[in-house]
Amino acid sequence: MDKKNILVIGMSKTGKTHFGGQLYGRLKTGENAYTLKETPDELSLFQNILDKLNEGFEGKHTDSKLHETIKLQVISQGGNEIDLIYPDYGGEQLRGMIEQRKINSTWQEQIANSTHWFLFVRLDLIENIVDVTTKFYRQIEEEKIKRH
Repeated sequence: MDKKNILVIGMSKTGKTHFGGQLYGRLKTGENAYTLKETPDELSLFQNILDKLNEGFEGKHTDSKLHETIKLQVISQGGNEIDLIYPDYGGEQLRGMIEQRKINSTWQEQIANSTHWFLFVRLDLIENIVDVTTKFYRQIEEEKIKRH
């Protein structure tokens, strides 16, 4: 079976860091169908999130200048392996890439090496984009109704 490399991405305030922290907490117990194959050296970000959540508080927002990649190597009871590539970064970086239409070398490498993406979206934060054609047709229909 091919190993899956899943890249976790999403804009700011979509819950990427909290997801990573909670996933790490569950995987490290060893009591689930999936467990950590190997524990990464640096997990303070996820541990800090777990500590805050255990105290009943929300974790800190990730600094927009930070780009620290954490790889959770996961294995199932059946031997299926998944590398969950968790580039923890301020989601504002994605907004910058979209606006500038430019992807830096770190992101290019992570995208090229991934087999799947796990995209976080928070619908209540998405700006309403006006579709000119839909709006135009709606206006025509409203005008027709007014005439009759």
